[in-house]
Amino acid sequence: AVVSTQSTWETIYTMLVHSLLLLPLATGHLVQTPTTNLINGYYRLKPSPIDGPATGMTQYYAMWDVNATMTEYIKENPWIEFYKMKDDNSGMDVTSLAEGEEPFTVSTTWNIPTTITHPSLGTEVGITASLVAPNTVQIVYTAKESGLTDVHLMRFTPIGIQKSAV
Repeated sequence: AVVSTQSTWETIYTMLVHSLLLLPLATGHLVQTPTTNLINGYYRLKPSPIDGPATGMTQYYAMWDVNATMTEYIKENPWIEFYKMKDDNSGMDVTSLAEGEEPFTVSTTWNIPTTITHPSLGTEVGITASLVAPNTVQIVYTAKESGLTDVHLMRFTPIGIQKSAV
């Protein structure tokens, strides 16, 4: 026979504490995506005259199979990206606007991968957008063929977008 040294109340208390600790895990799927009104906006690449081999820009684009000539063209002809939150807050639409080219729009839903054929690269790229804070979006780009992954973190504020990539 097993003899317990805990009283009934101690056992109930222990079970209650363990249940409360598991509650966030059990109900995490019920948490809605944070709402925001700061996502709509424009991002424009503002290249520096010193961008190139010294700053890693040429090497970065080379990983994506973009040669140095095209990298120079990008510096001379920067594009604009327009970010617009979907009306139901389920994701966002990103439209790239380059002079002399048709607008290219990618519609994303939070945390659901989307695959596109990149208009400049001509290869399949997976895109997953996540709203990580009410004013911050993470976009993960993955080149299907090479497996190259690029993570962009964009913080939207009333005065502009702060963008970083790794």
